[in-house]
Amino acid sequence: MKRIALLLASVVCLAGCEMMRPASTSPALPPRAVEPLGGGGLSGPIDLGDWRRLAERPVAERFSDHINRRWEPGAPLSTVGADLTRQGFACDRLRLRRTDGPAQSCTLQRVDAGCTHIWIVSLYDEPGAARLERLRSIYDRRCGRDGLAGGPD
Repeated sequence: MKRIALLLASVVCLAGCEMMRPASTSPALPPRAVEPLGGGGLSGPIDLGDWRRLAERPVAERFSDHINRRWEPGAPLSTVGADLTRQGFACDRLRLRRTDGPAQSCTLQRVDAGCTHIWIVSLYDEPGAARLERLRSIYDRRCGRDGLAGGPD
C-alpha cells in the first residue's frame, strides 16, 4: 500500500515538474501506461527474451540490447525506475551516486520448471544529478544445484 502511495506521489510530482518546464524546451510526451520517458525509442513491455526455451547467452544478449535501447542518457532516474517498476521489477531506493556503484538497482525474479531466472538493471547517474548516465543489464538463471552466475549453490 505504501509503494502504491509513493508511486502515485512520484507521478503527481513528475507531472507538476513537466508543467513548470520553460516553453523553450521540447514538449513532454503524453503519458502512456508503459511508455518510457526521456527520449528512449522503445515502449511497451520489456523484452526479457525467450527465457523458457533458449540458453542463457541469447536471452542475456536480447535483454541487454532491449534495455540499452529503451532509455537515452539524460533521462530522469526516477522515470527509468518507475518504468522498470511498472514492468514488475523491484527497485531499491534511489540514491545519488557517491562512488562508482549504481545509483539504483532493479531486479525481476521468476521461477519456472525448477529454475530461478533473474534480470537485473543497474542505473548509473550523471555526477551530481539524478539523470541516467549509463546502465548495465544482467540475466542469469539457476537450475538444480547450480548457483547464479554459474557458481556453487
